[in-house]
Amino acid sequence: MKNQLSITVALVCLALVVASCGGTTSFNGADSSGGGANKGGGETPVTTAMPVTTESPTSPESAILFHDDFDNGTQDIFSNGDYSLKVVDNAMQMKVFTPNYFSLFYPSNAIYQNVHIEVTVKDNSTDSKTAYGFLCDRQSNAFYYLAITQSGQYAISKTTVDNGVKNDKVLTNNGRYGNSDRVPANAGTYTLGADCGDGTLTLYVNGGQVDSVSDPTYTNGKVALFVWSGDKPNSVDVSFDNFVITALK
Repeated sequence: MKNQLSITVALVCLALVVASCGGTTSFNGADSSGGGANKGGGETPVTTAMPVTTESPTSPESAILFHDDFDNGTQDIFSNGDYSLKVVDNAMQMKVFTPNYFSLFYPSNAIYQNVHIEVTVKDNSTDSKTAYGFLCDRQSNAFYYLAITQSGQYAISKTTVDNGVKNDKVLTNNGRYGNSDRVPANAGTYTLGADCGDGTLTLYVNGGQVDSVSDPTYTNGKVALFVWSGDKPNSVDVSFDNFVITALK
């Protein structure tokens, strides 16, 4: 069963200031001018040991809460000077023109709790720092996000709001993006999965578990897909397909 295309577009241009410890970044709203978080440049990335093989929990018996394969022909959804969003070749294509720009959209506006999320990603970007993945448990401006980069790095992170200031903290790899053998560099196409539920966040790539962390701060909220550009302008071209949200057992 496929839901009709129903997308809410949100965009936040991130001005990120990397803390001296390399573990926390902060950003300030849509009128910021850029900057760029450390997504693999500068510091030596952390390399993590491959976890015990754990397969993504999606199965035919899982309760499907939402599904969209974006089989809507060709549609222009949104475009401005920073990025564009359109349905092309039965996939949701996002192009980002502005460096260090975080853009996202909501395939569904519902509130979800204890879910597994999956999507197929095709990456035609020309900047290895391009990142993409899921937001989950979004509550206003606070949420978790799970990301990989074209260069084979990944992170599971949490965004909080303290006294009106947004802070972005990486929860894995001692506060930095890290490498994993489970995230092949420059693969072109990936199947991404995430568990968000019961105080645990788990990232999957191509059906295998990459990493998992415990954090009970947020327990429900909206789910979104995002793309985060690197340092190069006009370099991001990422398409999403076969987006599915299922209930965790």
